[in-house]
Amino acid sequence: MAARTKHLKVLGLDEKADEATIKKAFKKLALLYHPDRNSNNVEEATERFKQINEAHTYLTSAAAPSQPRANTPPTEPEPARPAPPATPEPSRPPPPATQPEPK
Repeated sequence: MAARTKHLKVLGLDEKADEATIKKAFKKLALLYHPDRNSNNVEEATERFKQINEAHTYLTSAAAPSQPRANTPPTEPEPARPAPPATPEPSRPPPPATQPEPK
């Protein structure tokens, strides 16, 4: 079983699930199995919540192999910008010479 399919099954989804469907299923299950909402069975809820969170992280991460997004055009890397030219520090005029005051 492919990793994507496994994670989709954890969320109760099929292979055709898009990003919005994944997000909706995650929110629903996360609220349902959150340990703070299941005080009568914290251990089971915690384990299930971890599985749901792992599946959501995998399916929405940039590193995960996913289906191409239909509405988003492919992005090209931004060209490198040349470094600004080195400018010498502006020269400052010497401080005015002070003459001793006559006494």
